[in-house]
Amino acid sequence: MTVPNAGEDLRRTNRRQLVARGIAAIAGVVTLGATHHDTAQAATGGSLILGQTNESDQTTELHSLASPALNVDSLEAQELRARGGLTAGQINAGPSYGWPMEDQAAVVGSSSSRGVLGYASSISGAIGVEGIGRRNGVHGNAGGIGTGVRGDTGSIGVSGEGEAIGVEGTATGSSEFSVGVRGIINSGAGTAIEAVNRAGGVGLRVAGKACFSSVGSGSVKARETHATVANDTVTADSLILVTLQGNPGPNAVVRWVERRPKSGFIVHLSAKVANPTPFSYFVVEP
Repeated sequence: MTVPNAGEDLRRTNRRQLVARGIAAIAGVVTLGATHHDTAQAATGGSLILGQTNESDQTTELHSLASPALNVDSLEAQELRARGGLTAGQINAGPSYGWPMEDQAAVVGSSSSRGVLGYASSISGAIGVEGIGRRNGVHGNAGGIGTGVRGDTGSIGVSGEGEAIGVEGTATGSSEFSVGVRGIINSGAGTAIEAVNRAGGVGLRVAGKACFSSVGSGSVKARETHATVANDTVTADSLILVTLQGNPGPNAVVRWVERRPKSGFIVHLSAKVANPTPFSYFVVEP
């Protein structure tokens, strides 16, 4: 025997009451998908009729001091369709889709916290907010001061799938600090960006110059056989590649590299160099 949940029943009742009050203020801009598709033509200022398609030639706005301003529960997984534009302080709805006219927004959310909030209670295959478009499915614009599109989760924050490109980032700035795609991690044990080819092909392809912070340079003083480089990123497993960039004189070549974890490394040569000899190095992890 299942015991009814009084708190849940009360929340559903309050939601229905909120919808009823919101509908009284809205003039035929929301379409609730039903089992039939009759159309109700209502003049501006008319009422919305449940169970039928409602159309209006004017924008309808709902202003409320409460949050969310409009709360629609789609218990039977019906569609909430907005034609021509739905503007609200916050839209909190079940499966919802916006179908805009030419050069118009189907759904616009404006709020000091969340403009549009989508929540899917199911775990498998559920979608909180879905964007479908011939050009852009989802377009985020923060006005140049914030994040256009952000994803927060305990697993994958933002996921993209495409036959050609899954995720693409374009920086329109022209400074040296402009970045198309950036990966940041605050843990020293993690990886900021990982490139994986599950079929065993190319994991990472770079077109243009490649810059690494683990690339540097040093110099061996004249009549010395070694040079010390300070580098606190060196580990006991680091692979350190050293290339002489000057003429060390006869018989002087790189013999071996001595790693000093969290301190740096020492470049050892086979003989004293006749002249000051610069070198470059590249430190990578296996």
